[in-house]
Amino acid sequence: MKVVIPTALFLLALSSEARTAETMAERDCEMARHTLVGKLAACLQKAEDKFVRGGSLDAEKRDESILVCVGKFDVSWESVDSKAAASGTPCPSVAKDEIRDFVGSCLSAADAALAGGVLPVDAVACDAEYADCRDELPRCLTDCSNSLKATLQTGQSKCYAPDGSAIACGGTGQDGEFRKGVSHAFVDNSDGTITDAATRLTWEKLSFDDSLHDYRDLYSIEEAVTVKVANLNAANFAGFSDWRVPNYFELRSLVSLAGPAPMVFSAFASACTPGCTSVTCDCWSGDPLWTSTSSRVEPFMGVGIDFSTGDNVQLYKPFWRRVVRAVRGGA
Repeated sequence: MKVVIPTALFLLALSSEARTAETMAERDCEMARHTLVGKLAACLQKAEDKFVRGGSLDAEKRDESILVCVGKFDVSWESVDSKAAASGTPCPSVAKDEIRDFVGSCLSAADAALAGGVLPVDAVACDAEYADCRDELPRCLTDCSNSLKATLQTGQSKCYAPDGSAIACGGTGQDGEFRKGVSHAFVDNSDGTITDAATRLTWEKLSFDDSLHDYRDLYSIEEAVTVKVANLNAANFAGFSDWRVPNYFELRSLVSLAGPAPMVFSAFASACTPGCTSVTCDCWSGDPLWTSTSSRVEPFMGVGIDFSTGDNVQLYKPFWRRVVRAVRGGA
């Protein structure tokens, strides 16, 4: 199923009726936003296409796909705005949420028409659909928020016998059979970071180039904050100055139980070679990573994660030095 959305709809969403003279920076912002709106429309139609191809039976799966589209759009929009602000020329203020909902509403009208309904004949009719969607926005936002807080998938897709040998998953009742949970939606921002639209967390990628991001650098728990994170924030890394050490549950969200080591999702651990930067690669070592979480029983121990096994480890705060992968954002 392919639907062509008139260019005028996007122009209506992104443009005012009376334009003032635009600077080059403003035009760059508008072009970037046009691209994001186009990608959003394509992503939403792909979700609908899969729904129809599947016999229009799995509405829950379609809703999950739509949520991923919306998450990627929001993250990418924020990235465009932050980069423009970092350059000294912020993007003009635009009602992002209204544009996003407008596109979704008009696509829904087109999908309904393809299923035998009546297609709105003009922008006024489409605006009426948008008004209905806007009225439902508070409930929709609540539903989206609850979905984002749901349990994440582990990444495990195989099943095992008691002796550890691989077996067919059917009827085992194991994680690999059901694969329940919200799926991750990783986006490489091409600036040395990766964002997970499912958690709204943006992660620093680690390099092999002797820079601040080098994966071989080890820090004490104090230095993790006063050196690594402080330097990232001072440099306004990727356009942000709110980087921090992740807590245990945040770092745990990067663990994939699919294997092999490192136990991370495929968006990470890419092409780590000498000299590569955080933009071109992502590196992992055999050293555990710090979290900002302390052991409840022994507070002088920090809770870390060993990605060579995917297991938790206790890290002795007074003396041990370990890897730090910074994070920002989240709920």
